[in-house]
Amino acid sequence: MFKSIKPKKLPISICLFLTFILCVALGHLKSPNDFTSPVNANIDKSSAVDIPIIMYHAVSDVTSIQGDYVISSAEFESDLKYLADNGYTTVFINDIVNYVKGSGKLPEKPIALTFDDGYYNNYLYVYPLVKKYNAKVSISPVAYFSKMYTESGEVSECYSHCTWEELKEMAESGYIELGNHSYNFHTCNGTQNGIGQINGESDDDYRLRITNDLTTAQNMIFENTGVKCSFIAYPFGVYNDNTEKIVKEMGFTAALTCSSGINTLEKGDIEKLYNLKRLIRPHNSGLEYILNKWS
Repeated sequence: MFKSIKPKKLPISICLFLTFILCVALGHLKSPNDFTSPVNANIDKSSAVDIPIIMYHAVSDVTSIQGDYVISSAEFESDLKYLADNGYTTVFINDIVNYVKGSGKLPEKPIALTFDDGYYNNYLYVYPLVKKYNAKVSISPVAYFSKMYTESGEVSECYSHCTWEELKEMAESGYIELGNHSYNFHTCNGTQNGIGQINGESDDDYRLRITNDLTTAQNMIFENTGVKCSFIAYPFGVYNDNTEKIVKEMGFTAALTCSSGINTLEKGDIEKLYNLKRLIRPHNSGLEYILNKWS
């Protein structure tokens, strides 16, 4: 059914502008202060580790689209070089989950680099650079767009998304892990805001709608790349208590939000994995400045 749809050639800068507006304005966005971790006798307070998670979207050398959500390839390389020169080690979201669950270890200065949406420029620029610097990156594609551009064959570093073949190649390389960013809920149309609950929607209807979409994405990503995504990146950072319950019931082990901050995680503190904070990396603001600001 998608072969007749012509992909919209919208600049990434325009598409991603809504992300900032939604993250700061929508009432459905849950703040870190809304969470209280239950008492858990298994939490090892001596194991606390500070883990910054950086949020990227697109990397492009087309200067006209660079901004809050689009940086240049030189800027991304400077980030990787800074991390390598200052003792940081990049880790996957799954590495963080394994540490908290007690089945894995983390390096002395861990940091996670995440990319939302799965733009083609992630394959064009990010993938070669992480191989060059032996780094790890987590990419969460919108499955609908990967299907669309796989079928259309259209390629642009300004707006197209990774094909299934490109995502599969990156996932099999060992440098990239894939997450779920919904099948087709990366939308803000006045009614639907990401995977947030629609006003007046019953909890049962919401559960069915969200479960169907995320399951479709899970199945599609698995069928085309062989990856069963274990974490979700909430589109636009929009979610509520019901969303969190649903993703837990579906078997996701972690969720990435748009709330700002550095995560302090302890072994056994499972609840914090479902509201992982991230630091956005905009154009003209390097990781050194961002990490120093939040340290």
